[in-house]
Amino acid sequence: MTHGRGACLPFTMHTTANPAEYFSGILHAMPMPVFVVDDNGRFLDFNQTARRLIQAGRTDALQKRGGDVLPCFLSCFLANITP
Repeated sequence: MTHGRGACLPFTMHTTANPAEYFSGILHAMPMPVFVVDDNGRFLDFNQTARRLIQAGRTDALQKRGGDVLPCFLSCFLANITP
């Protein structure tokens, strides 16, 4: 399933855990960089692997666009996959 230019995977939660904690656990367990962005391309969240690519601290990066905190080649790539 796709949405915009990014990809979405169907997902069913089979736990009684807090949904926010559950999804955060999945996000941070992924071995590849994952950025969660809003419709304007601003970071809402990202995992530890993605953090290694960002040229700012977590607090500084949240709510900023990719071009503000990523090296140019990565921000150009991210700009091409956000709606």
